[in-house]
Amino acid sequence: MESFFNKLMYRGVCGACNFRCELFDPGTSSSRENDLLELFEPLGRKSPSGYDCIVPARGDAEDYFVVKYLLEKNLNPLVVLVNNYFLTDLAWKNFHNLITEFDVDSVVYNPNLHVYKEAVRSSLRKLNSIYYPYKALLHSYVMQLAREKSIRFVVWGQCQPIEFSGKYSKLDDLRLSEWWVIEHELGGVSFEDFLGSGVQMIQKDVVPYNYPKKESLKTVQGIFLSNYLNWDQCQQNSDMVNYGFTPDDPLNTFDRFENAGSSVYYQLHDLLRYLNTGYPKLAQHFSREVRFGRMSLSDLDTDCTKYLAYQPKKFFTEFLETTNSGYEWFLDKHLAGVAHLLRDKAELCFSPSISSVEKNENFVLFRKGI
Repeated sequence: MESFFNKLMYRGVCGACNFRCELFDPGTSSSRENDLLELFEPLGRKSPSGYDCIVPARGDAEDYFVVKYLLEKNLNPLVVLVNNYFLTDLAWKNFHNLITEFDVDSVVYNPNLHVYKEAVRSSLRKLNSIYYPYKALLHSYVMQLAREKSIRFVVWGQCQPIEFSGKYSKLDDLRLSEWWVIEHELGGVSFEDFLGSGVQMIQKDVVPYNYPKKESLKTVQGIFLSNYLNWDQCQQNSDMVNYGFTPDDPLNTFDRFENAGSSVYYQLHDLLRYLNTGYPKLAQHFSREVRFGRMSLSDLDTDCTKYLAYQPKKFFTEFLETTNSGYEWFLDKHLAGVAHLLRDKAELCFSPSISSVEKNENFVLFRKGI
C-alpha cells in the first residue's frame, strides 16, 4: 500500500515533519496497527517463562503507556529495568508504582558499580558521553534475557529515528539489531571499538555489554510501538497521571514526562548532546509540539540556548568522585565551547502550558517489588 507520505511532494521540509503527515492518513494508521496485532497473534502459545514480551523500563511515563497498551491486547509483559545509577527517588517511585498499578512482574539488573563507573569515565573522556555504557548494557541485557527465557518480543516505545528525524517511514518494518544499536544509540562506535580505545575492563566484566550474536537471536524480535501506532508522545505521557505517574520538574525543558526522574538526562547528558550535535533535547521537544500544532514557531525565541542552564559539577565530584581540579580540567579541555551555559539560571523561562499537570509530592513508601 502506498502511504499518504509517498503521495505528496515536499519542498524545504524536514523528514520528521514529512513523516508527521502519515499520521493524518487514517488508512495508514489502521493498517499499521493491524500489522502489529497480527505480529502478536501467535502469542497465544506462551513461552516456557509465561511471558509474551519484555518491556525495557526507565521509570518514566512512556513505560506506563507501553505496559498499558500491551495489557489491553491481552499480552503478559515482563518489565525490565537496567539500573544506570542516574535515577532519582522519583524514578524509583514511578517504577514501583508502575509494576503495582498494572500488576506485572519485573526484573531489576544492577551492573557492577565499580566497572560501570570506569566505563562511564572512559566514555566521558573518549566520546564526550556518559550514556554510552548504559545504552550498550541496556540493549545487550534485554536481548540476552529474552533469549534465555525464550521470550519472542522486546517491545520498545518511541522510535527516535522516526519521531525526531524522520529517517524512516511508518510503513518500514523496523527491527532492533546490533547494527541498529551501534548506528542509532552508540554513535557509530561498537563496544569492541570502545574497548579497543584503552578502556580498562577485564573479559568477565565485558560479557554483559556485548550484544548477542545474530544467530542466537533468531527467535527474538525487538520492535517499536511508534512504528505502528499514532504516536503523540506528549498526550500519551500526560494521560499516565491517571495511573499514578508523578511528573518531574526538570530544568532545560518544559516536558515533565519524558525521562522523568533522571539526575543527568537534562543536565550533563544534555549539555554533551548540545556539544556533540549542536542542539539540546529542548529543541526536539519544541519541534515536536510545533508539528502537533500545540506551539507555533512565532512563539519561540530563535536562540534555544537562552532557555538552558547546566550545573554538572555534582556529577563529577559525587558520582565520578573526581577532585575539583579534575572537574576544572574537564571544563577546560572538553566544555570550553559551552562554558556560557554553565550557570544557575537561564536568560529566558518557558511556560509548561502543554504539560500543566499538577505535581504530586506524595511519595509511596512501600509498593510491590521493594
